[in-house]
Amino acid sequence: MLFAWPAAQRAIAPCWPRHWDVIEELSMLYCAWRTAYLWQERSGHHACEYLDRWPPGALDRLAVRLRPCAEAHQPDGARRDDAELVDRSIAELRRLGPDTLAPGGGAGPCSAVTVCRACAGPCRPP
Repeated sequence: MLFAWPAAQRAIAPCWPRHWDVIEELSMLYCAWRTAYLWQERSGHHACEYLDRWPPGALDRLAVRLRPCAEAHQPDGARRDDAELVDRSIAELRRLGPDTLAPGGGAGPCSAVTVCRACAGPCRPP
């Protein structure tokens, strides 16, 4: 796509690999393309839907996102670390009781989830 579509060449700045949100957008587009063209249960309408729906929206978002980099790469801001805020929020929910974490009573899956300090992602305690 990056080479075949003139609109993609205009929208996607050379610094795109330095922007995680752009990588995510292009990854989504690749997954949609694989589904449309390589999925075992695909049909003709999958390719039509892909071409009509996914690239135009993705290219619009990428053009907006990468507009600041038109002259030269503009680095993203510092990465946020919300681990402490999330830890405090989970502690408060636990203090309020299990009904807060899982409607209908019981602990539910959320009560066992904490935020990993290394990656700020969800982790399950051992």
